[in-house]
Amino acid sequence: RGSGLMIGIDLRIEPTKIIKCLQDEGILALRSGLTVLRLLPPYIISDSDIMFAVNRIEKCISSQFSN
Repeated sequence: RGSGLMIGIDLRIEPTKIIKCLQDEGILALRSGLTVLRLLPPYIISDSDIMFAVNRIEKCISSQFSN
């Protein structure tokens, strides 16, 4: 317990729709403050897991800004 990473991405928009999209894609994300997307991946993570997450984050953020 207590071991891991904390990653925050300041989206400069309210992240609720992006969080929902990520959940639909299999990524658990949270909101921090008004505009920050918070991710809490394990401290030890494989390259393939990182790429899985990055691709889905990019997809969900892109879809939000294309609307």
